[in-house]
Amino acid sequence: MSIENERQPTLRLRCPACSGPAGVRNSQDISPSTRKLYMQCMDTRCRCIFESIAETTKVFAPSMLPESEQNAQMLRMRKGKNFAAKGKGGAEALPNGPEDAAA
Repeated sequence: MSIENERQPTLRLRCPACSGPAGVRNSQDISPSTRKLYMQCMDTRCRCIFESIAETTKVFAPSMLPESEQNAQMLRMRKGKNFAAKGKGGAEALPNGPEDAAA
């Protein structure tokens, strides 16, 4: 199966009103690493519409693209403190679960 035929993952958050699942209705770029999400509760009785922010906060493995093709903001992130794999070997830097992600 080629990448073009694979289903894209969908982002689901909890509704702030009823704690039910909410899906993205629309989104807008704020910066190369930040996106504003317009969300709607999927519960037909609630249908709360709210706004969320999705932001890239850490890079665990560098892009394989040449630096000339990479976004400048992501390059700064990679070369700065936020590059988690710095001094570690790739997959070792990935969090294993919620307790690792919170640390």
